[in-house]
Amino acid sequence: MQIRIIPPNHQLRRYINQLWVLSCSAGVPEADGRIVVPNGTGSVLLPIVGSLEFVGAHKRHILKQGHTFISGIWDEPKTICSQSKNLLVLGVDINPIGISRIFPLPVHQFTNNILSLEYILRNNQKLIGYEFPVMRDLGVAVHSIQDTLCRLLRAEESRHRIIDCCIERIVSASGKIGVNELVEKSGYTKRYLAMLFKELIGVSPKVYAEIIRFNQFYDAWAKAKEQDFYSDMLYEYYYDQSHFIKEFKKFTGYSPLALSRAGNAYGKLFYNDFPFLQSYGLRE
Repeated sequence: MQIRIIPPNHQLRRYINQLWVLSCSAGVPEADGRIVVPNGTGSVLLPIVGSLEFVGAHKRHILKQGHTFISGIWDEPKTICSQSKNLLVLGVDINPIGISRIFPLPVHQFTNNILSLEYILRNNQKLIGYEFPVMRDLGVAVHSIQDTLCRLLRAEESRHRIIDCCIERIVSASGKIGVNELVEKSGYTKRYLAMLFKELIGVSPKVYAEIIRFNQFYDAWAKAKEQDFYSDMLYEYYYDQSHFIKEFKKFTGYSPLALSRAGNAYGKLFYNDFPFLQSYGLRE
């Protein structure tokens, strides 16, 4: 398996973290963990060659070759699998600043879910008339996906700026910020922030902060060879070891030790090639 990173065009660089291309000629290895963990972004997924399946705790999503899909933020792990030996998949990671402006509302319908872009465009009155080309060429797909995302961008609203401020604080604090602190710094009530996050991001401020915090450790796990990769930073982020292990298991399905034994080469590709939070919608 190989991952190639493609930088977004100028119009989208604030709203998406990266475009990536996954390619392999022997399919997704059965022996690998094949775990896709929550990373706080939404996604556009286009299998150009071969088809994919994402299996969660309650649902199986089948992504057919040649079609484009949108996924919201996940707060649970999923397993990727494919019957196809040859795979070429284009993905776009949309950060929360982009989610609030690109995704049809309400965004919570996309949380832990994957919907075809074709279905979304045809069933949303405001989006009817958008072209939906079937893309089987990588170059055409990269151009067409970015063009479609640019056209889906909504005009700036005051509530977008509220979300932007909260997201920036959560990311800057590496998830180590409570809802009460967000309330104090934003000047808005807990109830109002919860409503905005559900509508524009898809998860609550608390869950989003937990995902960002967890990813500090998952990034460390992806790069470390030692099984106790977390020991030097554990108490900076969590009350105690049991609290950390509980949250790690929530987002991966494994304890840290069990995941180190099981391996997850697929997941490591993304964190090794594109460091977490290197670009997270906060650049100018």
